[in-house]
Amino acid sequence: MNRNTHGEERRQVEKEMTSERIGWIESFVGQLRSLVICIRWSNYDTLEKTRFAEVERKGFFITKTQ
Repeated sequence: MNRNTHGEERRQVEKEMTSERIGWIESFVGQLRSLVICIRWSNYDTLEKTRFAEVERKGFFITKTQ
């Protein structure tokens, strides 16, 4: 009987647990990246609307005073 069988089994279990952790971390990071991209686009749209409103206001006051 091989005396190292238990050690090999333990290493196999550790390897599987490590793979599960890596998979969980990759999934978490992917979700986090998606959230950041979504927030960036949301802020981009908000900033563009704000800039457009400022340009409209400036244009309104320029034409109003002329």
